[in-house]
Amino acid sequence: MVSKKNINHYKGIVVCLRVSCYNYGMDEYLITLFWDDEASVWIAESPDIPGLILESHSFDELIEKVKTAIPELLEIGGTKLQEIKLHFKAEHLAVVA
Repeated sequence: MVSKKNINHYKGIVVCLRVSCYNYGMDEYLITLFWDDEASVWIAESPDIPGLILESHSFDELIEKVKTAIPELLEIGGTKLQEIKLHFKAEHLAVVA
């Protein structure tokens, strides 16, 4: 199910982020990465990790930022994990004439 939070409007185009349903374990998290055309940045967020909202002009740099921030955010939230698995799902809508 796609929530209203996952629907964005860019320049009259509706972009729907399709979040697939996976059976992730307790130490696994789905991170959604999407391109914001107006700001020209990649954005990362996850409903499973409170406080996670990061952006970067570079896709690879964003992945590194996420890998650094998530353990810190989980620790702040009281989750103590030795090893976690991050599943990245990216989407970039391109309109061509």
